[in-house]
Order: sequence, then C-alpha cells, then structure tokens
Amino acid sequence: MSEKSVCDALKKTGYPVNLLGSHETRLPRISYAMPDENVLYADDARYAAFDQCEVRLYTDRYPDAEAEASVEECLENAGYGSFSKARNPISSERLHETTYTFTDTKGRTEDVEEEEK
Repeated sequence: MSEKSVCDALKKTGYPVNLLGSHETRLPRISYAMPDENVLYADDARYAAFDQCEVRLYTDRYPDAEAEASVEECLENAGYGSFSKARNPISSERLHETTYTFTDTKGRTEDVEEEEK
C-alpha cells in the first residue's frame, strides 16, 4: 500500500482529497495519513511490516450515509475493505468526522526480505 494508491482510490469519490492537515474548506472532504507501521517479529527478527492508514471524512451532516457509502465503496474496490470505523462530532467547527483505519494485511514481506539480503 502506498500513499498514492490510497489517494487515487479516494479520489474516485469525487470529493476533495488531501493529506491530513490541509486546509480545504469544501464539504464533504477527505483527509488521509499513514501514521504507523506495524511490524511482526519472529525468532528475534523482523519478519514483516504492515502499513497502517487513517482516512477521515468530514461532513456537515451526521451521519452522511451517501458520503460514507462512497468512501467505503472506494476502499473496498481498492482492496482495503477491512477497516474500523468511528464517528466523532467536532462541535467547535460544526463538522462531523468519520475515521476509517485499516492495515495492509498483505504486508511488505518482499521489502523485508530484500533488506535482509
């Protein structure tokens, strides 16, 4: 999984898509970040690395079933259908945030194997 593949998948919603922290004001809008790398160790060695991604959908309606369905369809079509979902109001900005968190379960064992050679 790469930032580009996630961004390309999310752009199919037709909503503005940016890295987390941008100041896009149109709603609905989507931000994403790849904050963590989960590592699996076996026999005291790094066995596999898994990228984690966070996608945040900002809307002015709660819930915005249409926008959520669009994001979920794009994630599923891109192979990221195993995600957790959380909804949070942001009252100070009069927004609603739906956060999708998922991990690339295919991992990057090829990358790790190359590092060991």
